[in-house]
Amino acid sequence: MSSDRRIYGLLAEFDEADQLLAAARAAREAGYTRLEAYSPFPVHGLTNALGFHHTRLPFIVLIGGIVGALGGFFMQWYASVIDYPINIGGRPLNSWPAFIIITFELTILCAGLAAVLGMLALNGLPQPYHPLFNIPRFELASLSSFFLSLQRRDPKFDLTETRRFLESLNPKSIYEVPVLPIQGGVSSSTLLPVLILLALCSINCDEGPMTNKGRIKPHEPHPFFSDSNSARPIPQGAVSRDQPSASAIPDNFPFQITRKDLLRGQDRYNIYCSVCHGYTGDGDGMIVRRGFTKPPSFHIDRLRAAPPGYIVNVITNGFGAMYSYSDRVNMDDRWRIAAYIRALQLSQHADPQKLPASDQSAIQKISQ
Repeated sequence: MSSDRRIYGLLAEFDEADQLLAAARAAREAGYTRLEAYSPFPVHGLTNALGFHHTRLPFIVLIGGIVGALGGFFMQWYASVIDYPINIGGRPLNSWPAFIIITFELTILCAGLAAVLGMLALNGLPQPYHPLFNIPRFELASLSSFFLSLQRRDPKFDLTETRRFLESLNPKSIYEVPVLPIQGGVSSSTLLPVLILLALCSINCDEGPMTNKGRIKPHEPHPFFSDSNSARPIPQGAVSRDQPSASAIPDNFPFQITRKDLLRGQDRYNIYCSVCHGYTGDGDGMIVRRGFTKPPSFHIDRLRAAPPGYIVNVITNGFGAMYSYSDRVNMDDRWRIAAYIRALQLSQHADPQKLPASDQSAIQKISQ
């Protein structure tokens, strides 16, 4: 049987998955053993039709896990019993229950590495070049077409007879696949040394100007900034987590509260507080309805009698299940939130007699 050593094999293209499945079965029945199928999606029964055998990968993973377990246990045993024995609480030096966690972790680690490296080795990866890439239509193998390749290294392969056999399967097209890359292509023998060279060149990248490019030492002058000072001032509005301390927070508002402050406080409250405390301050926010700890209502007597500084102190330092918001809300906005909470409390406990006469009349009409 003769074959052209300049070709990798023959490639047949099919339009339907059933055609590919039937062709693979026919090729196996005809005695071909070096064949491969390419499909844009899994085809049920195709692996059996191609005669795939069980992989050795599980055995490789088992060996990797055993090596990891023995290595992890031996490392701890040697360190605790031979190299640096220490009597801790009278326990034996070879306290194997203490070694189980690291042994288990290294078992999983080595088994996982063996699975990845074994898979790459068995698959022949990485493979930057394959002769099938020389066929332009082969890119449709991941889109819409189905391909069956018969390789020249198959003992039954004969260029003339194999082409005649593929033609009997009624494929859409048959292609001769050259071994060498087409003009302008890159073969694995050319690309692999380049990749190795790049890997070697990248070993010391952390010691050259590539790493140090753009690095500025503390307080080093730099012409990028207008004042030539690389140490930049704190941006306006930045929130300090350390100041002021709880003892420095007064009980009452340190500035006059205006309508603008109340609207700002409402905006900050809706963003940061309503998720727990609810929009009315009853403690029925969205995350509370989903199982978070329910905070106390702002309308209980204890919180109604608490000074505004107490609320600001809780926002600053946290309380119970509530963590500190000092890194999210600046001090002035904390006072505005406290003012808005006061407005919420007043809305639920307002004295109707203190309202204007027009509002009192409207309330009486509603109540009637």
